[in-house]
Amino acid sequence: MDQPSDVRAALYARKSTEDKARPGKSVGDQLREARAEVDARGFSLSDAHVFEDDGVSASRFGRGKGRPGFSALIAALESREIDVLFMAEQSRSARRMSVIGTLVELCADNGQTMVIGGRAVDPTDPADLAVIGMQAGLDAGESERTSQRSRRGARSTALAGKPAGKNMYGYARTYDPATRQLLAVEPVEREAAIVREIVKRVLLGESLREIAFDLNRRGEASPYDAVAARCGRESRGASWQSTQVRRVALSPAYAGLRVHRGKLTSAVWPAIVTASEHDRVTAILVDAGRRTNASARPGAVRHWLSGLVKCGACGAAMRVLVNRRTYRHYVCPACHGTSKTAGPLEGYVEAFIFELVKRPDTLSAIAAGSNTAPSREALERLEAVTARRESVRALVVSGAMPAEDGAVMLSALAGEIESAERAVRSVVLPRSLTDVVTADLEDRWEAFSPARKREVANALVNVTVLPMNGRRAHVFDPTSVSVTPKGAAQ
Repeated sequence: MDQPSDVRAALYARKSTEDKARPGKSVGDQLREARAEVDARGFSLSDAHVFEDDGVSASRFGRGKGRPGFSALIAALESREIDVLFMAEQSRSARRMSVIGTLVELCADNGQTMVIGGRAVDPTDPADLAVIGMQAGLDAGESERTSQRSRRGARSTALAGKPAGKNMYGYARTYDPATRQLLAVEPVEREAAIVREIVKRVLLGESLREIAFDLNRRGEASPYDAVAARCGRESRGASWQSTQVRRVALSPAYAGLRVHRGKLTSAVWPAIVTASEHDRVTAILVDAGRRTNASARPGAVRHWLSGLVKCGACGAAMRVLVNRRTYRHYVCPACHGTSKTAGPLEGYVEAFIFELVKRPDTLSAIAAGSNTAPSREALERLEAVTARRESVRALVVSGAMPAEDGAVMLSALAGEIESAERAVRSVVLPRSLTDVVTADLEDRWEAFSPARKREVANALVNVTVLPMNGRRAHVFDPTSVSVTPKGAAQ
């Protein structure tokens, strides 16, 4: 019997990403087949009722990826804009039994029918419901088997230390042209040099934003564009962002490690940075006490002594007041009786800090003042190896030990002393400053962000500005400023 021409049809087609690796109809093929079915039945079809999702999974493992075409189809069914739904296969709508059930119940409630693979289906007919239910179970089972195979493959690849997913910045992969088997993963020297630079600069205390700005200024390709150029893809013209710098610095891949479900295994590719460097960078960047612009709003830390300088009259923390957008002064917001020109004050404190870190006893004295078990242990170790060094020197000077033997022993002791000094720094300073506060701090100071300068100053010194008592605020008088080391380092 001829169907009335006013029956409103809708088409739905889908092909998931995993389907693309297997033979099957494309979205275009499915739509052409469905249009032919509509024409054969003489139904009407509007372009607004052609729905599709390409490269989207319909299994339970595709949650969160969204299917805009399917969502629009459901809306059209609920509003009763259509009378019959055409699909090439039932699995095109879903591979989850709950979704199939919802779709069938919706069509049954609204008196809508379905044509699946050329076969008319009545959602209210018990025999048709049995077929739909059986097919839904088969589709869901196939989805589960596919997922299991994928998980086993990923686990096997991880245990073997092989790479997975997209090409990494810093490394290039070589495949057998015939079998597509992985042959090698080797560093790309220019990109590897950037990775090493990023790690080194983070260890030296530079902010992620400063590093990103400098890489962009020099015209270094972003990770995406660098990999795209190697793989023959089109460049996006993307720039380095602080988040990308952080991602590179924290990635265990550059230390020759492979991550799978939170567990680390040795990778087949060579490391670009050492495990020690990776651990130290991670300690800096995941430190809960680390000050960043993300936690203190962009640009919040502009004057590095603000809040650290104390008023000598009332003890309040001094803040910066900028007059006529040019002249900066540290002033007391509580008693208004203390003020100091910002530039000379900051220069005076900087010079004090530079001299302080050059003194070998500075951090030891601060550690002694803390009087904790870790600080005592670190100091005892440092004192012991330092005493051994002095003893060797004395033996060489007195002639009791040959100079050649003394040189060998002193060289070995130098490494032990460096390790002991690092241990002292670790108990005195925040983890993010352990590799920053060294004797060459002055050479790297200008590269630091205001937030990092504040961290250093807060860890090492107390700064107090004495009341003016008739002195002119714009004339810097060093006697009106008290800068003292923290702890017992006097």
